[in-house]
This record gives sequence, structure tokens and C-alpha cells, in this order.
Amino acid sequence: MVTIIEKGRILSRKQVATLGCFAWSRLNGCWDEPSEAIDCIASWLVGTCNYFRLRTDLTQAPKREDFPGWRHNGNGEHERVAKLYWNWFYARYQGTLHFSDSPDFSGTLEFPGEPVRHFWGDIGEVSPSTFSLVNKVMGAGDLWITIVNEYEQTIIEPYISLQAVWQAQCSALFGNRVEEARIPAQLTLFQ
Repeated sequence: MVTIIEKGRILSRKQVATLGCFAWSRLNGCWDEPSEAIDCIASWLVGTCNYFRLRTDLTQAPKREDFPGWRHNGNGEHERVAKLYWNWFYARYQGTLHFSDSPDFSGTLEFPGEPVRHFWGDIGEVSPSTFSLVNKVMGAGDLWITIVNEYEQTIIEPYISLQAVWQAQCSALFGNRVEEARIPAQLTLFQ
């Protein structure tokens, strides 16, 4: 069972700062201070996304024996929650779920008669640098999922294509100035 605790549109920088999705102390050299990271992430989410805080119980899903054996640095808590999420996901949805790093997972959701939806997410808080890479490939209706713990999730869903916004910004910045390689690199490697 899933219960919506809170939902709404992301309308302010303060909302972004307090969503509970981001590790504002893990800047990975991309910003000098957390407020810069908050400003950057807010510039993408405010006025373009909805959020949902959900109560779930991942422990109630039937256990599966096909968890792919993902490893994560730390004390094992990520792997424990990942296994629970794997079980829960495949008990509820049609689609795919893959574990990796930066972000922790990604996949697809398939609903009859609808286009496939893509999602990305992290167990616990994500670094702003990882999220700022992912958000640039999110289309309208794609999802960011933060697994807070086995009982709570926070979801961010753009209602416009952030990918299209990113492409328009790059086009405006670079126009047709992107230079093509004269000889494709793979051809020169094997001559």
C-alpha cells in the first residue's frame, strides 16, 4: 500500500532545499558552498516539477531470489534497502530496474496504453552534482525517486521536458558551431 503524505508543485528555492532528496554537503567540487548548489538545482525544478512524499512499506513485498548483487560503499544499508526496493518494484510494476552508481538506480515503468516512463533515483540523499546531470535527460512525466528508507519515498516529476529545455539552452549557446571530427576516431584506431 502506498499513501501520499504530501504533494504539490515545486514553487520555491526553500522547497527544493527541504525536499530531503539532496546531500547539500556533498558538492563534489562543482560549487563552493551549498547555497550555490541549491540555487542551481532550484533553477531547474521551480516552476517545472511536482513532488510527492509517499509512505510505503518495502518490507511487505514478497522476497525474490533474483536481486542482481549490486554493491555500494558503506555499511551495507544501501544494499539492504536496494533488495527491499527490488522486491517491492517487481511486485507492483511492469518495467525494468537497474542498479549502478551515480545515481544508485534507474529503469522504466510500463503502463498499458501509455508511453514508457523513465526513472532514476538514489537510496538516501543524492549529491547535487549527480542530480544535475540526470535532470538534463528527464522528459515530462519521467521520475526522480529518492528512497528515504524502507517506509518513505520522495518523487520529483517534471511536467515539462527538462531535456528539451537543456537542448534549447545548448542550441542557443552553441548554435551550429559544433565542429565535427574530420576523420572518425574509431577509423584511425584500426588503420
